[in-house]
Amino acid sequence: MNSQLKCLGRTPTALSMIRPSSSPLYSFHALLPNNLNSCRLAHSTAGNAKSTPAFKLIEVLLVFSKIMIANPNGSNIVELEQIGIPYERGRIPTSSLCDDLTVYPFSTENKTDYYNLMNVYMDAVFAPRLRRLDFMQEGWRLEHENPRDSSTPIIFKGVVYNEMKGALADTNSLFHTRHQQALYRDSTYAHVSGGDPENITDLTHEQLLQFHAKNYHPSNARFFTYGSFPLEEQMQKVDEKLSGFSSSSRHSLEDVPRWNEPKTIQAVGPLDPMGDPLKQSRVAVSYLTNSEKNLEESLSMRILVNLLTDGAASPMYTSLIESGLGSDYAPTTGHSQFACRASTSFGLTGMESKNIPVAIESIQYVLEKAAQTGFPENRINNIFHQIELGLKHRTASFGMNLGWNIIRTMIHGGNPLDAMDTAPSLAKLKSDLSQPGFLQNLVETQLLSNPHRLTYIMNPDAGYPASLIEKESQRLAKHVDALTDSDRENIKSDGLELLKLQETKEDLSCLPCLSLSAVKKQASFYPLKITQSANGIKQFWRETQTNGVSYVYLKWDVTYLSDREKLLAPLMCNSLTSLGTHSKSLGELDETIRAHTAGISASVFSSPSIDGDSPRDYLVLNASALDSNIDAMYNLVLEVLQTTNWAAYDNLNIALMSSAAGAANSVPNSGHAYAIKAAAGLLKRTCYSSELFGGMHQVEFLDQLLKQTEIPALAKELETLAKKMIQTSPLEVLVVSESQSVDRHSHIHDQSFSCFAQSKPSTFSNSSDIVDFVPKYEMRNYPMDLGVNFTARSVSTVSYVHPDAASLKVLASLMSTHYMHRELREKGGAYGGGASYNTLDGVLSFMSYRDPPGAKRTLDAYERSVAWACEITKHVGNEELDQAKLEAFRNMDKPVDAAGEGLTQFQYGLDLFALQAHRDALFKVTMQDVERVAKIYLQRPCAMSVIGEKVSA
Repeated sequence: MNSQLKCLGRTPTALSMIRPSSSPLYSFHALLPNNLNSCRLAHSTAGNAKSTPAFKLIEVLLVFSKIMIANPNGSNIVELEQIGIPYERGRIPTSSLCDDLTVYPFSTENKTDYYNLMNVYMDAVFAPRLRRLDFMQEGWRLEHENPRDSSTPIIFKGVVYNEMKGALADTNSLFHTRHQQALYRDSTYAHVSGGDPENITDLTHEQLLQFHAKNYHPSNARFFTYGSFPLEEQMQKVDEKLSGFSSSSRHSLEDVPRWNEPKTIQAVGPLDPMGDPLKQSRVAVSYLTNSEKNLEESLSMRILVNLLTDGAASPMYTSLIESGLGSDYAPTTGHSQFACRASTSFGLTGMESKNIPVAIESIQYVLEKAAQTGFPENRINNIFHQIELGLKHRTASFGMNLGWNIIRTMIHGGNPLDAMDTAPSLAKLKSDLSQPGFLQNLVETQLLSNPHRLTYIMNPDAGYPASLIEKESQRLAKHVDALTDSDRENIKSDGLELLKLQETKEDLSCLPCLSLSAVKKQASFYPLKITQSANGIKQFWRETQTNGVSYVYLKWDVTYLSDREKLLAPLMCNSLTSLGTHSKSLGELDETIRAHTAGISASVFSSPSIDGDSPRDYLVLNASALDSNIDAMYNLVLEVLQTTNWAAYDNLNIALMSSAAGAANSVPNSGHAYAIKAAAGLLKRTCYSSELFGGMHQVEFLDQLLKQTEIPALAKELETLAKKMIQTSPLEVLVVSESQSVDRHSHIHDQSFSCFAQSKPSTFSNSSDIVDFVPKYEMRNYPMDLGVNFTARSVSTVSYVHPDAASLKVLASLMSTHYMHRELREKGGAYGGGASYNTLDGVLSFMSYRDPPGAKRTLDAYERSVAWACEITKHVGNEELDQAKLEAFRNMDKPVDAAGEGLTQFQYGLDLFALQAHRDALFKVTMQDVERVAKIYLQRPCAMSVIGEKVSA
């Protein structure tokens, strides 16, 4: 190992190569200085093709697409997106923002692409432009509502400003953020990592420059690489890029100040109009606990909190949820390891305010009882079984996950080798657990006797959104009133200059670019063997390396269901494992599932046929287990399918409340997906079914059920639906496993699945018997107090196997990169937006994410984008075309988890012929093809949706 990181003051003698790990899953090499605390680079080698570096910076928190700045008194941190940072042509970078570090990862199977990305990322991190106008665009600014018209009002604008308004409009996010600020006050973790809108408008461009100059240096960085590319070559590339930097002092991460006595804080948040107004209080009792330096201590706390909270048999679930005090755990519940010092929280949401003291007392009672009696041995064994299964799953994101664990451990002062190989720590923990009173002592020392305890309470306030608007108006007035005539002239000129910058095509010729010739010609495909069981069940087999885990998928055609039945189907799926069975209570069923499987779950989805003519809807139940537990897994699958206790009304009520709350709470974070579903659902049958299964129809339906339905009547309806769904159409099965377990699966299918094979096709199962779907070209509006909008516009096109599908995919990419990004984000202030083409459904959609109020502005931009696309050859050329193709191939060639091999063929019927034909067509797309499909499809009648503000018809 001759390479040295000059900028870090390294010499060959200062480095030591740790021997490769004996782990059977991967080999690991860590490049460590003699002083472990100044470790800078770790590398893990593995046989898979995907090489994954994840660059990390501690405390200073620079990221490729997010830059963080602090105000003078350190009371706030703000992220700013893409401030003057270039990116590789055709690829927008990604990052993950945390409270004490930021990770900006990339992965690729192509070595040239890998080093191109590495070069650009390091340039972006250590030498960004940080222009004033970029700060204004991405952070915040004062600007006329119409920058071309100085008579329009001066308002706040800025991408991150709008993003954080939307983020904190979500009650769960608000509760979690304010709770964390209180628990970790006077530390770096008390800052809002994305920025608090109330403080963002106090930040300046000068502070950004000062922050970068002070903190962003290679000495404060961490590098992690994973994959098959040679380590020494990678070190040389890093050294070449960073050798111009002189050595600098390293930033240390200070511990969180500890309290001497518990604290209680009461706050208010928004009232959810879709929920019961009397049951929207939240409470959390939280503790600052162990240091994250000690992996064994961290594992002990994770297992303790799992025993207390995880599953229907856990004491917290029984005391807080099964008792009817509330509908679900508070969003803070669990053991959190994001900080240098971990925290543990127990809480409840969906409760009446009068029950808050009862909930607090119940939490205390559970902890005191646990300190006295401990936990059943079988529950402890079940947790270790789940850990074992988790280690065996072969996932495509293994390198990324490994990098997260290693770098976070390094950041917090721990030994990165401990994070790489947890086996010794798990063995030590098993030994500790065998000692009498180990867990009881942990409850006492880390929780009951811990003075750093926060009781955080949030009650709903119907006037909360209005109060935010009033505060913003006051802040704006304060800024505007202080403006001089010169300031006003600068605002006018800056607005026009920013518009000019936004409309100027940037020269990206200096950036590296991968050639299409480097892309493989053959489509990735995981062939399935298709057989039929002795009792007539159609079987799909994927034999692959799974580390001794079997994955099973059971599928039934449910296309014949009515609209109401489709709306009920997700709740029915959730209920299968949420009610218990005739022979087992819910707690017993849950523990049995944990003891023998990695989980059992059911869902419904819509599958367009690849030719677009006969879409189908399906129920799928999936389960996985160690090969040694195959029999037990199938027995449990049959038990939940055939003997669910639909008379468990209390459990069903809890399941309904949880489903309704989960659906409503997901809108602020995933509103763009809901908007697309709402618009696309007006155009095609398959999209309409998807909207019923998981769109705004589903959100509103669950809310209506919760408010109006009698539980016994609902239980009867769900029971009838469950029987209908599994008895009307024949069963099909996919098994993903190693070859030695195939015979066992086949034998069980022959012996135990006869009841499903005897099903007769429904009289409604033929598509010709289903009522024709009639498209609706209209607007759907869902007014919600979100502070931002989510919008979509969709047109019906063609699906995967059509010759135009590849051109439409390229069109969507080019529109996103070269038009939508500028119009929606840079000019409009939306946090995100673009065009997406669903190749399976055959729908092309425009969407915006966390878009500031003014839906008409965005909908007008969609209309202008159509005109732009119909003349796209005037705006972009073959170079941009190639970059769009490269991005499409990157998405198509992403690695697949073992559990997902063959799944697209099983669910959607995509065979090798269809995949290869689509890939071949993508290589051949020309700019003339792109313009042609834009003219054919984008000018068709469209459907639109707006979630957020109320819009006029």
